[in-house]
Amino acid sequence: MRRVQLLSLICLSLACGEDSELAFGERARPDHAPVLILAVDGLEWDEALPLLREDELPTLAKLMAAGRFGRLRSMKPTLSPIIWTTVATGKSPPKHGILGFGKTDGPGGPVVSVFNNLDRRTKAFWEILSDRRLRVAVIGWWLTYPADPVNGLMVAQVNTLEQAEAGGTNRIKGGVVAGLSNQVHPPDREPEILSIHDRVSESLSLRLREILGQSTAAESKLERKLWSDSRWAIRADATYLEIARACDPRSFDVVALYLGGTDVVGHRFWRYTHPNAFVDPPDAEAIQSFGDLVPDYYRYVDRELGRLIEAYGEPVTVMVVSDHGMRATNTQLIWDPNGESAPVSGGHVDAPPGLVIVSGPGIRRPQTPVPLEELEASSLPFVGSVADVTPTLLAHLGVPVGRDMEGEVWWSVIERSADEAAVVPTHDDRAWKRNREQRRAEGIIIPAQDGRLEQLRALGYIE
Repeated sequence: MRRVQLLSLICLSLACGEDSELAFGERARPDHAPVLILAVDGLEWDEALPLLREDELPTLAKLMAAGRFGRLRSMKPTLSPIIWTTVATGKSPPKHGILGFGKTDGPGGPVVSVFNNLDRRTKAFWEILSDRRLRVAVIGWWLTYPADPVNGLMVAQVNTLEQAEAGGTNRIKGGVVAGLSNQVHPPDREPEILSIHDRVSESLSLRLREILGQSTAAESKLERKLWSDSRWAIRADATYLEIARACDPRSFDVVALYLGGTDVVGHRFWRYTHPNAFVDPPDAEAIQSFGDLVPDYYRYVDRELGRLIEAYGEPVTVMVVSDHGMRATNTQLIWDPNGESAPVSGGHVDAPPGLVIVSGPGIRRPQTPVPLEELEASSLPFVGSVADVTPTLLAHLGVPVGRDMEGEVWWSVIERSADEAAVVPTHDDRAWKRNREQRRAEGIIIPAQDGRLEQLRALGYIE
C-alpha cells in the first residue's frame, strides 16, 4: 500500500502543477506521425513479463500487440554514459569518444575529470534531425550537459555535488539544477523548466518524507540510506515527465525522454523484490514496506507513458528502449541494517540484454502474435543492438543514414524498404566540428568536478 500511495502522490503532485506549454510552432513534418522515444534505464524483460501477464502494464502490452518487440544487445562495460551515447549516435565508444564516467590524464593514470557532452566527437540524432529542420525535444538524456543548440528543446541531465548535498548522496544520474547556465536550450525557456522543477520538488519531497515517516521498516540506517539515495531519481523522472507533457506535441517531430528511476530503484531494492536470491534476505516487515517498489515503478512508467501517448491526441510512433537488463548482485553478502554503507543488490555487470518495443505508424505489425502467457525473456528474439536505434530512427523518418555508423537499420521493424534508404558518408561536417572545437575552447565550466569524482569512486565506477 505504501508503494501504491507513493506512486499516486507522484501523479497527484504533477497533476496539481500549473498548466504549461513549451510550444515552438508547428512541427516540420505534419504529414508524418511524431516519434516518441522513451529511454528507460535498466528496464528488464524478466521483471516486465509477469506484470504484462497480469495486465499490470497495459500501455506496453498494447504497443507489443500492434508492433515489434524483443531483446536488445547491449555492450560492455554496461555503463550508462557509454551505452546511451551509442544509442544516440549509432557508433561505438572509440568513435563517439565517451569511454566511461571519468577521464584520465593518460593511459593507466588517475581520473581527473568527468566526461561531458563536449567530449562527444560525433553528432547525435538530435543534431542530425535539427540539420534537416526537424524539430526535436530531448529531455534528460545522458551526457547532454552543456546543452546542444538543437532545433527545438533540450533539457540536459546535470549531476553536481550541490545536488547530492541537497537530498542524498551516491547520485549517478542527474536532473535539473537551479542557477546553472547551459542546461536548457533555448536559454529563454529556462525559467519555464525551472518552474516545473520547483513545483515537482516542493510537492514530491514533502509527500515522500510523509510516507517515509509512516514506514517502521525504514527505521534502520540501511533502508533509510537506500531510500534517500532513490528519492532524487524519482524526483528527476517526475520532472522530466512533466516537461515532456508540457511540450505541445504539434511542435515536435521527435520527443526523446530519458527515465533513470527504474535502474536506481532496481539497484537499491532488488533484494526486497527478490529476497529468495539472497542468502541474507530482508525481514518480513522490510519486504512488506519495500518489496513492491520495483514492480510498482514499472507500473508507474507504464502509466506515464500512456499519459504521454494520450496527450499527443494523434497517432504517434513509439520506441521504448532500455540499455540493459538487471539481476541480483551481492547475493552472498550479510547485510548490516545499521552499517555505514548501503551496497546495491541489483546490478548489470553481467546483466541480461536490454528491452525494445516499437509500435505505431510506419512500424510493421506482428505477423503471428504470441500470447503473453507463452512469452519467456530468454526466448524473445533479438531485434538488434543498442547501436541500431539511431540508424533505424533516421531511416524511419526518411533521413539518410551515415555510412560511418556501426549500427544497422531494423528493416524487419520499419515499413520503409531498404531500397528507399538514403546514405551519406557522414553527418559530421566540418562546420559542426569547428563549432564543437570553439565551444570546448570557451571553457564551459562543468560543475562540481571534485565532488562528482568522489561520488563515482564511492560506488566503484572509477578508482
